[in-house]
Amino acid sequence: QPSLPPSGGNQINSGLIAYWKFDEGSGNIAHDSAGKNNGTIYGAKWTNGKVGGALLFDGKDDYVSLSEKAITTKEFTISAWANHYGQGGGHEKANTIFSQRDDRVGRDFPSVYLSSEQDSHSGRAYARIRSSKGSEQGLSCRKKNYHQWHHYAMTVNSNYLVFYLDGLEVSRESNKQQGNYTTSVDYTDIGRHRFGKSNAGFFNGLRSEERRVGKECRSRWSPYH
Repeated sequence: QPSLPPSGGNQINSGLIAYWKFDEGSGNIAHDSAGKNNGTIYGAKWTNGKVGGALLFDGKDDYVSLSEKAITTKEFTISAWANHYGQGGGHEKANTIFSQRDDRVGRDFPSVYLSSEQDSHSGRAYARIRSSKGSEQGLSCRKKNYHQWHHYAMTVNSNYLVFYLDGLEVSRESNKQQGNYTTSVDYTDIGRHRFGKSNAGFFNGLRSEERRVGKECRSRWSPYH
């Protein structure tokens, strides 16, 4: 079974575009250790995590708003350590790990999304993409138990969308997208999913160490290159 190296190795560090360690321990800024895309923290509290520090999200209205788009290319990887404590918030009751999207819904409105649990998808973990020229594509797997740390990752390249859990591939499908993910982006958030002027998901639990990896890194360890 194809596998993805867990967070922390030199291979995954070498191509980082953005890296939020959540190690600050105080203040309302989550600093990007690989670039300049710092995030403003709304409500989440500092604590200890799986790797160094972490942020505790209450599942009601806590999130981190990033200052810039995190997904700027057609090929990318997103990975994060997450420990959900219970069902997420918002009208989809989603434990949102990451979301970058247009506020509008439907074909050709960009969206990149990763969650550890989503009630609207039978409570399963979920990875989803939709580009400026494409319909929604999504992959899911059975959610993990509450109060456990797990590593979530999604990779998009010209051929595939792939979903990983704890370093192992759990699902993939052919990438049918023809556009980009940067057109008319309204929200780029950690821990919140918002569209249609309404909050669909808030993460409930601990988040530690999130990364956005560039193409130059992925080519070194991807199972399909």
